[in-house]
Amino acid sequence: VRLTGGPDASQGRVEVQHEAQWGSVCSRRFGIKEGIVICRKLGYSYAEFIRNVTRFGAAPEGQIIWLQRLSCTGKESDLGGCLSKSEHWAETDCSPAEDAGVICSSGFA
Repeated sequence: VRLTGGPDASQGRVEVQHEAQWGSVCSRRFGIKEGIVICRKLGYSYAEFIRNVTRFGAAPEGQIIWLQRLSCTGKESDLGGCLSKSEHWAETDCSPAEDAGVICSSGFA
């Protein structure tokens, strides 16, 4: 997982790598628990703020949207663990304008 388009590595549009290809994550049903999983994976303490991608710019033209309808508890080791049994990689009806963004923090809440 990585964050792109932000002013530093702690914030940006969420991208995940699957099958050796980077793609984005849809912001539908994306919330603080999904942000926590991402931020912890990147070595931060918690997700300070969740924001739609408009703050971080659009994904490159033609970039795949790998994930939508995530359902994290906040304890998963990666976003793949947040997929329900009925959801699969790259099955999405989201547009790039709906990509998820997150701001991570190492400070105290």
